[in-house]
Amino acid sequence: MKIDSILGAANSSANVSFVYDLNSNQFNYFDNELERRLNIKSETDEVLSIIHQDDLRTLKQHFEQLLKGWFDGNIEFRICINKNIRWLRLTPFLLSDDNDRIIIGNLLDITAEKENFYSLEKFANKKNSVLNMLSHDLRGPLEIARMLAQSLESNATDPQMIKNQSQNLVKILKQGLDIVNDLIQREATETMRVELVKKRINLSVTLKEYMDELKLSEQALNRVINFSSSPENIYADIDEAKFMQVLNNLVSNSLKFTRKGDKLTMTAKEANGNVLISFSDTGIGIPQKYHTELFEKFTPARRKGLDGEPSIGLGLSIIKDIIEWHGGRIWVESEENQGTTFHFEMPKSN
Repeated sequence: MKIDSILGAANSSANVSFVYDLNSNQFNYFDNELERRLNIKSETDEVLSIIHQDDLRTLKQHFEQLLKGWFDGNIEFRICINKNIRWLRLTPFLLSDDNDRIIIGNLLDITAEKENFYSLEKFANKKNSVLNMLSHDLRGPLEIARMLAQSLESNATDPQMIKNQSQNLVKILKQGLDIVNDLIQREATETMRVELVKKRINLSVTLKEYMDELKLSEQALNRVINFSSSPENIYADIDEAKFMQVLNNLVSNSLKFTRKGDKLTMTAKEANGNVLISFSDTGIGIPQKYHTELFEKFTPARRKGLDGEPSIGLGLSIIKDIIEWHGGRIWVESEENQGTTFHFEMPKSN
């Protein structure tokens, strides 16, 4: 076996990443591009030192099988460089004659492939757990609702029975709806974190249009709706869909904790090169003890609304996430029985 001819073939082949001489226990060839991308040197000791400890034993077993001519396949293992884990797929071949024994092989970085696989596996498991949870948690309320519906059918001539059973049916169906809403809210912070699609918009106009639509429902909401902007045109680079989530969450949260005749007011203005938006209400306010944890997930600050509306404790944390993704910040001012104001600012566009 001529080493020079093998080395020449290795240099000209994209399928050969290394040539290892078993007689001298050193690499005679190691692909320069692979060496650069993995940030490793071709010294034997250094290569061994970066192999993940949990994979060393398996690699040694495959190596022994290869030397005996029993192994024919791929080996997947991890390396650890500066605390970063990367996955490699090794396809080795043993070449030997009377004088020489050489391992040639192909090394492929499969880190992205592994991460994609684990992501798919994770979401498949998550899907199954969600389906199991829904089937378990919804089965009870739906079964009771079915029985009540049958009872209504058999007692169709009893007005009081119809009224009582109808009320019970509404309660049970609401429980089922609450389960679904809880699931949606819990998933929101995980599924929402995607790359922002920002564009330059006239924020003053967008806010005015939103508040004008809200004002159309002013009579039905029994709230007084106000908006002002100074100047009339303020521009910012935002993801409009995400920004609408901020507005919707603020308004729905405010409606829970205000009474008939209370005011909802939004203002926009320029401040130190930023856009400062304030949304205030004249509702029941937030106790001081909750201010520091108000924007945390599932915070103890969550409260039922004045009409018993449930609060899962994610709305304000979602708002905070979105504002921060835009390079902004949010804070609150509130006194019990005096009302609440949420302030948030974001970079202004020229």
